[in-house]
Amino acid sequence: MLAAESGEQAWASLSSERVDLVLLDTTSPDFNGLQFLARIQKQAHLKNIPVILMLVASTPIDKVRAFDEGAVDIIVKPFDNDELRARVRSHLRQKKEQIDQIRATREITVFASRKITAAEQRFDVLVNNSYDLVSELDDGLFIAYCSPNHRDMLHYPIAQLTGSYWPEFVHPDDRDRVVALLEQLHKSCTNGRVRHRFLDSQGKWRWFDTSGSGFSNVHAKGRLLLCSRDVTQLKQTEDRLDHLALHDPLTDLGNRQHFVNELTNSLARNESGAVIYIDLDNFKLINHTQGVAVGDQILISLATLLASGLTSRHLVCRLEGDEFCILLRNVDEQLALAETLRLLDICSAQSLGSSSNPLKVSLSAGIALLESNLDQEEIRARAEAALYAAKSGWTTGNLSRVRLYKDDNEEMQKIRISAQWYNRIKEACRDSLNAFEIWYQPIRFLASEQLFCEEALLRIRTPDGILHFPPEFIGAAERYHLVTEVDRMVIHKVFNDMKMRPELSTSINLAGVTVADPSIKQYIIDELTTSGISPTRVIFEITETSCITNLANAKALVTGLREIGCRFALDDFGSGFSSLMYLKNLPVDIVKIDGRFISRITESKADLVLLRSINDIAHLLGKTTVAENVESAHILEMLQLVGVDYVQGYHIGRPKLK
Repeated sequence: MLAAESGEQAWASLSSERVDLVLLDTTSPDFNGLQFLARIQKQAHLKNIPVILMLVASTPIDKVRAFDEGAVDIIVKPFDNDELRARVRSHLRQKKEQIDQIRATREITVFASRKITAAEQRFDVLVNNSYDLVSELDDGLFIAYCSPNHRDMLHYPIAQLTGSYWPEFVHPDDRDRVVALLEQLHKSCTNGRVRHRFLDSQGKWRWFDTSGSGFSNVHAKGRLLLCSRDVTQLKQTEDRLDHLALHDPLTDLGNRQHFVNELTNSLARNESGAVIYIDLDNFKLINHTQGVAVGDQILISLATLLASGLTSRHLVCRLEGDEFCILLRNVDEQLALAETLRLLDICSAQSLGSSSNPLKVSLSAGIALLESNLDQEEIRARAEAALYAAKSGWTTGNLSRVRLYKDDNEEMQKIRISAQWYNRIKEACRDSLNAFEIWYQPIRFLASEQLFCEEALLRIRTPDGILHFPPEFIGAAERYHLVTEVDRMVIHKVFNDMKMRPELSTSINLAGVTVADPSIKQYIIDELTTSGISPTRVIFEITETSCITNLANAKALVTGLREIGCRFALDDFGSGFSSLMYLKNLPVDIVKIDGRFISRITESKADLVLLRSINDIAHLLGKTTVAENVESAHILEMLQLVGVDYVQGYHIGRPKLK
């Protein structure tokens, strides 16, 4: 505590010492107290020191003026010391709180300043290194700020963009939608997102995904902060995927789903019209003989002809393979027939494929009229049935064939029966152990009559208990591409039977399409592994005719399975195209001679000579032979003279269900 006897001494103490509070006695004879107080207030470093004036009751002083000059309190003499100490402590405490508050405010200000600086730095770094375009719009949607990468991505000078009306760059078709969202965000200070097209300086429309946030700046003015990401490539990819979902990648025509959608819509609108199914005759042969690339070129050419031959109100799609489907809108039966014939004439008159390898093709077509009481699936089934009816009447040299579906048509009824077999076969495949029945016919050594193996023969028993033989259902299986599925189920069933009869070797027939299936080899290997059957007990029969179009596949399958121990027989040898090339090139173990030779050898010397030649050639190539259709003792005697190895037929043993 410092004491001063005079004003000058007091002033010297204030100038040289740290003073927390001043008790100013106005009764000092050498200075005016209010003037001294005013002098303190004029010094910046002193004016925050609290000053308490001490005066006597009779002192003529204006108390109001004292407070105006900066005094924090007035105490009148004589005073109580405890009261004085209390007032001093109170004002010192207030000063300390004031100093603490100033210090805290200063620290907060410094901290906030540093935070703002850091935020600005982060903003600059993010904006300058971001793939997004950042822009700030005022309440009129004019550009108040835009990030520097606008220049790099859109090739606009920043000065040109600043102050421009932002929606002016948005595609007219998107503008109303975008402006409505931005105005909503500005009004509600919320967040939102929109995808739109934006014009760059080169006149190209770019797709952007823009996120917007409304906020108020330091001047309490409404602003919008936009972050826009270029999604042009993503949008193009999405559009391409959407297109592929409903279009055929080879021809760019609509696909099955697109056709179903359009047909369903036409039926919902109760439109008149017709559905036409069209496919190429013998297209598989073209693929096998000319190659898949040539086949694809033919499909592309055909798609172009069909599409160009129709007006925009009609629809042409490619369902699969060589099968095309057309929806003719607002046509009656007569016009549907005429239009179909016109299209087929156009296509048949042209050479399809590449310019270096043009081919003439013939087409078949089935027509079904739209009926409001039928769903799209039934109408397509009718058109497909009519197509099969048209193809069943096709022979080499005929012109393109067309059939119109009629409920009372006998040919259609046959096709309908074939379609029913489709469902039966599918059900049999799902429940193979019950619906499929495998009957076994013995094949014996000719010399000893001992059992060599048994051939597995497929039957299907329908729920009504009737047993059906292959001629009844195999045509439907081929027509509806179920043969490979059937063959797989037969293999599965036979292997299960073989587990119960470990002494049995079994011969299993494989269709041509199954031989061509690249996955069948692994399927057989997996089934052998699962069942535990030795591959040496299994003989697979493949036909000579199936090898004509699948020689490479057949050779690969035979070679691969023979390596693990399976054996192969060339079935029906001598029928069909009959070429010794297949006998020579296929590494089969057994040759099964076509039964038609066998059944005629008692009457035809030519057949007997052919039989002997086939048998001798097979033996020369190191293969054994089987004579099928041995129906009598006389035939058996002649076969003994020829010298075949094994015999099979009703005289040897009939098929039996084990």
